[in-house]
Amino acid sequence: MTCGLPKVDGLAVLQQMRDNELTRTIRWLVLTSSKEEPGILKASYKLGAKALFPNRSAFDEFTSTVAGVGGYWLLVNKIPLPGGISS
Repeated sequence: MTCGLPKVDGLAVLQQMRDNELTRTIRWLVLTSSKEEPGILKASYKLGAKALFPNRSAFDEFTSTVAGVGGYWLLVNKIPLPGGISS
């Protein structure tokens, strides 16, 4: 999710997702290009975000960041599955 949404505050969206029982357990990763990153960092984690990344303006930097993040969450991170088995 990006904090810099054009018509709504990204943190408000994150709050709505946390308030909804169906979306509460989704692991949210936040992208921000804000110069107020310390405030966004604190608010994002308070709302349950799992990570905050700077949104790179250069496309190649952005794709590299997304590839690295995706690799971690899909290949390295272990989560509990039903029945107590980890992925």
